[in-house]
Amino acid sequence: MTKIYTIETKTKTYSHDNYRVRQEKPTLRIFDKADKLGEEIYQEVIHCFDIYDYHYNDLGDEWKVEPSYEMGCRYYDTLRSKEFKELISAYSIDCCPLPELNLDDWHNGHQEAAQDILPDTKAYYDDVMTQIKERLPTSGFTIVASHRNATQTYTLKIVDLDNEFFNAPKVIVNETTQDVSAKEQEAYYNSEQYETDCKENAERQREINTFMGESGYHNYSDDGETIRMW
Repeated sequence: MTKIYTIETKTKTYSHDNYRVRQEKPTLRIFDKADKLGEEIYQEVIHCFDIYDYHYNDLGDEWKVEPSYEMGCRYYDTLRSKEFKELISAYSIDCCPLPELNLDDWHNGHQEAAQDILPDTKAYYDDVMTQIKERLPTSGFTIVASHRNATQTYTLKIVDLDNEFFNAPKVIVNETTQDVSAKEQEAYYNSEQYETDCKENAERQREINTFMGESGYHNYSDDGETIRMW
């Protein structure tokens, strides 16, 4: 039997204005090569880790941790997180041994201790990223990433299939999300729609310039729907 590896991504977006939830159509990517699967995970999944959270140390009027210890705390929280443990478990990678620290404690050296072991935690993390790009996982995972207005669920499954599957119509393997985006962008740039959009945008710009000149405006902002001039 031939093994393939699928990643399904489900996205829910929340509107805080009217409390509505919009669920986008799930995407499914299929792989049988370690480097392409690892690239997809690296590009699309790992942003949910604390290392990449731009708001990690932002609690409004105060910091979560002492700024000089922030990177050590980021890596420490990441390696202890449920999401990271799901990932390394899928690849049968041993957990990094970590001391028991309370990063909410500002006065007993816990945050400083996390900063002190940063070289070790970063080296371990980098090694994990290397491994996921060089070998295939041994089991699946489900990782949920919650952001300020959206939740994304990534589900990796390992499926045994006959070789005939790869000859089935419309089955594309080892195509990452960025590959798909680049292909769609290239197709758009080579389409008649692109030429039409360029002409319409140029005409719109001419109308804006004419109106500004006649009305005495010198600056404007355009978000695609509303134009403001001053």
